[in-house]
Amino acid sequence: MQNTTRSSIIIDYRTNSKSISRLARMGCNIIKTVHVKSLYEAVGGHPDMQLHYADNNTVICAKEVYSYYKEKLPKEYNLICGSQPLKDKYPYDILYNAAVIGDFVICNEKHTSKEILEVYRHIGKKILNVKQGYAKCSIAVISDNAAVTADEGIYKVLMKNNINTLKIKPGSVGLKTLPYGFIGGCSGLLRKGLLAVNGNIDRHPEGRLIRDFCRNNGTEILCLNEEELYDIGSIIII
Repeated sequence: MQNTTRSSIIIDYRTNSKSISRLARMGCNIIKTVHVKSLYEAVGGHPDMQLHYADNNTVICAKEVYSYYKEKLPKEYNLICGSQPLKDKYPYDILYNAAVIGDFVICNEKHTSKEILEVYRHIGKKILNVKQGYAKCSIAVISDNAAVTADEGIYKVLMKNNINTLKIKPGSVGLKTLPYGFIGGCSGLLRKGLLAVNGNIDRHPEGRLIRDFCRNNGTEILCLNEEELYDIGSIIII
């Protein structure tokens, strides 16, 4: 990947082949997820349900996939095995679904992996507790001080903490077997100033608004394919 310090990407193994090819052509090391049987089908391969990247080469993952990622991740990464098992019923599926914006960690604190909370408390990041358990899915991180979300509760918490946030309408992001997916789940910040989206942002009803907001916050959008936006459990760059 050009102009980035991180070159490995963890992505749902079912992701559109055009999206994966586009990332590979940029020089990214693609690490496909494995299906977790204890999660329901729609999100069984979603990376943001299986693991969390906490910077400083630290990754916290579910015990169900620990051996898989131990083999797949570059050797220099510190992989921490979560102590709680994943289950298909909410809130036991959201252990790793935390989002990070600058010095803040946004999550449903009660149901977030204790290992994730311990890592961030140790390095001094502030935990912002929200009711929405699918925090990572629900937030497209645009920069260290900007985000896009369709969740009203998250929007209020981010704005209260002086994070510049665009509130969009729910929907218009696909997710198999469910009414719709989330804006964070179809995207990932590849590097400072470049947001990748799984699909074509211009096919979203508020695509122009999202583009303008991103540009105003120093970020351009890279569309990975020409289809409608589709939730793949976030594009996680490590």
